[in-house]
Amino acid sequence: MKRTMFIRKNGVEFQCVLDDVTTDDYRAQITLSDNQMSITKTADDFFEALRQIRLELETQNAMILCNGARIDAYPSGVSRQMSLGRIAYLNQMGQPAQQKVAIFDKTEANWVASVAEQDKYYHAWLVSLS
Repeated sequence: MKRTMFIRKNGVEFQCVLDDVTTDDYRAQITLSDNQMSITKTADDFFEALRQIRLELETQNAMILCNGARIDAYPSGVSRQMSLGRIAYLNQMGQPAQQKVAIFDKTEANWVASVAEQDKYYHAWLVSLS
């Protein structure tokens, strides 16, 4: 499904198009494109494909402004299986996951983090539940 997305690079936001499809072998494929670039990644689920795109954007000092890039967003195992990772939870330290979000919906830049920062937060959140 094609949708308009926003990327922030060097403090400037600009539009691009994200196309997400399920391949014939039931894998998740995302293409992010604008007039100057096109990035396609395929993975077992959409959250992982988005992470791969984010890693490439990070090399260009850019970030995609969507819920899947939020520092506190991470899908559950069930979500990754049932929705192919299109749904994630917003995790708060010390509290079980409750609030669901669509990973491709827009979010504010102050919530977006690198893939490494998101992983660090997720592991800290898991520890906080103990």
